[in-house]
Amino acid sequence: MSRVCGFKITSNDLFIVTLEGTRSAPVLVAKDSIRLPPNQTPGQFANWAETQLGLILEQEKPDLIIYKLTTPLFKHDQIFRIYFGIAILNLLAYRLRIDIRHLTPTQRQPTAFGLLKSDKVDRYIREFFGGQDSPWNFNVREAASIALLGLD
Repeated sequence: MSRVCGFKITSNDLFIVTLEGTRSAPVLVAKDSIRLPPNQTPGQFANWAETQLGLILEQEKPDLIIYKLTTPLFKHDQIFRIYFGIAILNLLAYRLRIDIRHLTPTQRQPTAFGLLKSDKVDRYIREFFGGQDSPWNFNVREAASIALLGLD
């Protein structure tokens, strides 16, 4: 059984969903939303990210890590929080020998889920996984859709 951690990193938060199983029969194992610490230098943030992401990967023990590659960013805090977070995630995957890959926004189109182009991925994820306890906002559901695309 495959176990996938889907990540979405924004300049303020980290969203993680772990799924097991197959794409047609996934099991939602865990989901979380973590607020990134404010007022940190890039070095402080990198240190925090290495610790927190390491703890998450140790707990979840994924076979695959998959994350959303964010489009070009221009603000300093966005760059170091998102891109450094992605870099640290890749470094930890390398150290722990966990497969890792990214998804671009175009790879997360409705057709990737077998939907029509006019369908909404968020609606599909809400209906597919049904009602969930908090956190279950748009960003967590996006992390779930990312993880789902990592399952075979």
